Amino acid sequence: HKESVRLSITSSGRMLSSSSSGIPTRTINDHLMYYIAAGTMTSIVNDKKVILPPDSFFWLQPGEKHSIMRDIKGNTTEHIFCRFYMGTNEAIRLSEPYMLIPEVTGLRRPLLELTPEKRLTGEIEEEALRYAFGTLFCHIQAHIAGSSQTAGGLSYHQKRVALDYLRNNLTRRFTITEWANELSLNADYFSRQFNKSFNEPPFSYIKRARIERASLLLMESDLTVSAIAESLGYESLYFFSRQFREVTGKSPRQYKQTLRAS
Repeated sequence: HKESVRLSITSSGRMLSSSSSGIPTRTINDHLMYYIAAGTMTSIVNDKKVILPPDSFFWLQPGEKHSIMRDIKGNTTEHIFCRFYMGTNEAIRLSEPYMLIPEVTGLRRPLLELTPEKRLTGEIEEEALRYAFGTLFCHIQAHIAGSSQTAGGLSYHQKRVALDYLRNNLTRRFTITEWANELSLNADYFSRQFNKSFNEPPFSYIKRARIERASLLLMESDLTVSAIAESLGYESLYFFSRQFREVTGKSPRQYKQTLRAS
């Protein structure tokens, strides 16, 4: 509610540096968020060392003593940051001094929307900020909800999101990175967890799902093989036929002839 919660960004931005310098020890009364886009950074929070690897999200709570150091070897680092105040800062306060989410690319865009070059100005700035913060917190909440996964593999929630996305996008070509972003994960981590959950790599699962859809269309429609291939995002009929044979053991035309014979 606008009357009860005041959003205010103290500072935000995107920084690229090859220096090992950083932020000396300090205590601030605002929330502080970092997304590490490249390189590895280190934070000391209440005398505890926290490594911030690439593609990680770091959320520091108000009032915590901390410092930030860039790559000590002088390698290039890139990070997006946002320092903000919301109401009394207690409504969204975590139970721990900080939150670290590794291997998560989905938080880059919503955090980037809070930087000066992306933020709108004027009368609609507050609404724009609320929308950007809402998107950011939805991604964080989705990750927390999905982090209850068993040893290895995606959680039930993550599997449902992944399969819903696949079902809704079978008719177009999409990358594993796009698929992983729906779960706020990076592509490599998503692929490993997907394989553990389904005993099959994502690319193989996509291929099988498309061919199963094609088999159903051959059975229930009068579409030509070429039309079916095109409807499932295949640009090459040869490539479609090859994948169809890999999954079913028959070419599409042989499969259709078998259906007619039966």
